[in-house]
Amino acid sequence: MHVHQTDLHFYLAGRATRDEIVTLEEHVFRCGACRDLLASAAQFIRNFTAPRLASVAYRGPERRREQRIPTQGIGLLRIVYPTFSTRIEFEVVDVSNNGLRIRTLLGFEPGSILQLQVSHHFILAEVRYCIEDEGVFDSGLQIIDMQTSGEQWWQVRSAKIRTGDLAEEEGFEPPSESPR
Repeated sequence: MHVHQTDLHFYLAGRATRDEIVTLEEHVFRCGACRDLLASAAQFIRNFTAPRLASVAYRGPERRREQRIPTQGIGLLRIVYPTFSTRIEFEVVDVSNNGLRIRTLLGFEPGSILQLQVSHHFILAEVRYCIEDEGVFDSGLQIIDMQTSGEQWWQVRSAKIRTGDLAEEEGFEPPSESPR
């Protein structure tokens, strides 16, 4: 029996229960058809969500669309497109309204779609770039969707950036010394 598409969407959005996650992941590892369906669901969500992610131009010292806020946090991620991977640990380096930069020991191809979990945040993101420096990889991710205690990413993140409370959010701490 194959995984239902609704279950895949709940999984990608971080809304599945722990038992549902275990069952789905075990099945997707064994079933190529369901791996392809999961990849298609991730691409659909990316394409459906992308128009909403347009941002106001950031007028800071860098040539970026949005302000970056240095932060720290550790989480687990899984590649869901183009392949399906085991969980990989990552470190959050900085965040913006629609993205984040992470550090890992594994590089990712631009265009890959990742499912990340940091504390109570479940994030679906697309890899925009990946740069290696002495065996460590920094990847820039564009947020596709995020669930935080039932709220959407842009509701939570936009409010925190406007009020300056982003670094106080659970799972993210003000930066200390750089790990490098």
